[in-house]
Amino acid sequence: MNFIHGGYKRGHDSSFKHKEVMDTSFGNRFRVVFFRSKCFIRLNDDPGDVFDENTILFVSSGTYFEYGAAENTAFLHDWLEFSAEPDEVLHYGLDNEFIISKMQDDYARKIKKDIQKIIKEGYGNEKYYKETVELLLKLLLIDLSRYIALSDDMANREKSAHPSYGKVSAMREDILAEAFEDDIVGKVCRKYGMSESNFRKLYKELFYRTISKDILSRRILVAQRYLLNNDCTVSELVYQLGYKNHETFFRQFKRMTGMTPIEYKKRFSK
Repeated sequence: MNFIHGGYKRGHDSSFKHKEVMDTSFGNRFRVVFFRSKCFIRLNDDPGDVFDENTILFVSSGTYFEYGAAENTAFLHDWLEFSAEPDEVLHYGLDNEFIISKMQDDYARKIKKDIQKIIKEGYGNEKYYKETVELLLKLLLIDLSRYIALSDDMANREKSAHPSYGKVSAMREDILAEAFEDDIVGKVCRKYGMSESNFRKLYKELFYRTISKDILSRRILVAQRYLLNNDCTVSELVYQLGYKNHETFFRQFKRMTGMTPIEYKKRFSK
């Protein structure tokens, strides 16, 4: 892992907006952004949403993202960019892109301190600074992973009390079981007698992500298993998994794993 660049307590006025596709030409890169003020965030094809302060954005190479000030408020954030192999990040149970909303104050202070230390060491030239930065980056990933695990545990207790949790969970299982089928969300919604718009709203409320993101994650997970455990070519895999063209599959696979299917197969096949 290597620090590339970053900024601490960077402030902008209420008109600030940032748009970017993480460049893939420099290898596997990751960006962590800590929002100290209310913000707007959009990832890839999602319409975007407003988040409270103490929100974290984590993105990787190939991801399109936007963020900026929200509701005419001044904008304040910390951020850093680093390079790493995708499996180094996956080792800590982290996806290539995610948002943590409204982090608890004690963990927020910890993450801000992690970022500050990485930036200070990254721009320094003390002896062993590269080794120190790598250790601090790993600590940041550990802290993020621990917070996600804690949040998931708390959220699961809250979700189980929601009146629609049982029904939406059952719908989720049916959808992910047939993740490659056309219009699977619409079909399952009709089966359970729920409008698609209401289901998508409840799903995001209960699981803190979109059903589209989970369908994509399931598809890529199945593709990874096929690549490692079957002798089929990538072209055959695209056909078996029901993709209509290679370009869509390659784009989605690289966005989720940081590698093309061919690179993934070469690297991890036995």
